[in-house]
Amino acid sequence: MKLRFFGASIQWRVIYALAASLLWWAIVELNQSWFGGRCPYPFYGTGAVYTALVLVPYLPDLRGLRWLRALALLLCGAFSYWSAVSLFDSSIIPMPDFVKGLSDGLYLSYPMGISGILGAAIVGIGARVFIPLALRWSGWLMLLGAGLLGGVALGFAASAGVGVDGNNSYGYWFPGHAAWQVLVCLALYYGSEHE
Repeated sequence: MKLRFFGASIQWRVIYALAASLLWWAIVELNQSWFGGRCPYPFYGTGAVYTALVLVPYLPDLRGLRWLRALALLLCGAFSYWSAVSLFDSSIIPMPDFVKGLSDGLYLSYPMGISGILGAAIVGIGARVFIPLALRWSGWLMLLGAGLLGGVALGFAASAGVGVDGNNSYGYWFPGHAAWQVLVCLALYYGSEHE
């Protein structure tokens, strides 16, 4: 298995998605240490890290004006993460009655699943516009399903990471974050037309 960044194999793309998850964890831990978790910008920048490692390898290289496409992908990734977190925090997702009485993990998984769909859709639109990655209809369904499943996994992980004092332990969030990032990576790859 030869290491290539541009035109990487699916195995390397999954490794890149896992590396993006590790970088997310490092970023939020540094944010906690340095800023007490009050600075949201590094946190949102993790979407740019994800697209740098997962979407930019779809480009043939960064020669000419392709670096502008790469920059647009980074901005799209940051926007997807910001949008998903903002949707989750906004409380505009209607909570059905059956969800309100569920355990914390199930209660958080519903809005995180919806937010995961939004984040995946924005990443998919960015991939379609700026690469351009040709996603089939089944690929769009796989992408939205990956966002939902990854968001649900993140909801369970987030509820496990809330301590008795109400503080978050982001180490618990890592499996859910990795699930979203790997599932979206796989959906983009297997749901698209590529060489």
